[in-house]
Amino acid sequence: MLWREFKVNILSLTRIVANYVSPLFMVLIFALVFAANIKTISFEGKDLNYLQFFLPGMFVLQTFHLFTLTFSMVRVDKATRIVPLIITTRTPISLYLFSKLIASLSLVLLQILIIAVAGYWITDLGFILRPFSIVTCLSTIVLSGTLWFSMGFICGVFIYSESTRDIISSVLGLPLIFSSSIYYNIEFAPRWIQWVAGVNPLNYACQLVRSSLLGGTPRLWGLDFLIITTLAAIACILAIKSLKRLSL
Repeated sequence: MLWREFKVNILSLTRIVANYVSPLFMVLIFALVFAANIKTISFEGKDLNYLQFFLPGMFVLQTFHLFTLTFSMVRVDKATRIVPLIITTRTPISLYLFSKLIASLSLVLLQILIIAVAGYWITDLGFILRPFSIVTCLSTIVLSGTLWFSMGFICGVFIYSESTRDIISSVLGLPLIFSSSIYYNIEFAPRWIQWVAGVNPLNYACQLVRSSLLGGTPRLWGLDFLIITTLAAIACILAIKSLKRLSL
């Protein structure tokens, strides 16, 4: 089961283009175009070059992509009768969920590694790679990935229509991405966007990853980490409960 998920999510030719070439293309675009126009950006009292600021946000963006990917893959597995086949072989249906989760998180970590290497090749990112900052960054990535994977899994279980899937992805995608600090410092956004960011899990994950890698102030790390952990745990529990619907 796990090997199947690795082949589908990581090793298939179509996924290689979508999962590895596209992020590299984004790094190049932001390095050559945006960074050339936005010389510096302020973050917690420091002036950073734009690529330095953007890459931690791009790490978190890869976790959000798990929502649409998992949503689509679960729906396809139902439509192609993969799920009923798993059930008839008496394989625990929970193995289906956790195999997908492990493969999806592995994909995200591989994407982040590729993006980081490309970023270092372009410029000195100045990341602070101390044990505590690395553990904080990776833990946040895993928790954020688990959250969005679980949300996508739940939607994939309960929603059958492809058009409904596209509507949900579109309605959620842009507002969540642009009300977080992926692309810009949310502290300088209009007040109403900051209010939206206050309930946006992407923003908490971005702040944690960026602060841990760039030596930000750790005074709010505990609260941010608690919020991400709680949301990921709730989403994961709901995904496990949705397995009952999947096995009907």
